[in-house]
Amino acid sequence: MAYVYIRSEPGLWTVGFYQPDGKWQPESDHDSADEAARRDGQVCSSVDLGVIAVMLDSADDARAPAARFARAAADIEALEAQHAEAEGNRNG
Repeated sequence: MAYVYIRSEPGLWTVGFYQPDGKWQPESDHDSADEAARRDGQVCSSVDLGVIAVMLDSADDARAPAARFARAAADIEALEAQHAEAEGNRNG
């Protein structure tokens, strides 16, 4: 993740970053490109715990479907084992 600054409207520059899902996350607004560039340099060279929290939330959101998939795969394996056992009992 990298901070950038954009001209968000005439006479206004906004420092921020794009979240992994593409959503713009503004950090601060400035009256000039020079002010925005200075702030961009500050935030790029420091750790922003709020940004880390947003990134962690995004990672948690990404892990949830993977966990559901793993549980579903385990359920399928259990059903297959039950089916094989039932077939063995029926044929045996």
